[in-house]
Amino acid sequence: WQAALELAERDLLLAQERSLQLDEQRRELGVRLLAAEAALARSGEEVREAEDENLRPGDPEALAAGELRALLVGETKRTATRLQTRSRRLSGQSRRLVDKAAEAHARASTLEVEAERLRSEQRIALERMREQAAARRSLAEGPFSP
Repeated sequence: WQAALELAERDLLLAQERSLQLDEQRRELGVRLLAAEAALARSGEEVREAEDENLRPGDPEALAAGELRALLVGETKRTATRLQTRSRRLSGQSRRLVDKAAEAHARASTLEVEAERLRSEQRIALERMREQAAARRSLAEGPFSP
C-alpha cells in the first residue's frame, strides 16, 4: 500500500505539473491571438489609409489593395481560429489532468485510510498476542503449575 500511495502522489504531482504547463501554453496562445488580432486591425487600418490617400474606387490599385486586405483578414482570421482551437484543446487537456490529479489524490487518501486501518488492526493483534502471552505465563506460574 505504501508503494501505491507513493505512486498516487507521484501521479498527482506529474498531473499538476502538466496542468501548469498546459495553462502556460494556453496563456501564450492567448497572447499570440491578441497579437494576431492587433496585427489584423493595424494592417486593415493601413490598407484603408492607403486607399483613402491614393486610390479611387475602380482603380486597379484599389482593387489590389482590397484583395490584399481580404487576404490579410482571411489569413488572420484563420490564424485566430487555429489559436482558439488549440487554446480550447489545451484547456480540455488541463481539465482532464486536473480530474486525474483529483482521482490520484482521492486514491492516495483512500490508501492512507486503509493504511491507518491496517496499522490499527496490527496494534490490536499485537495487544491480543501480549495478553495471550501474559495469560500463558500466568497459567504457567499459577497454582496448577508443575
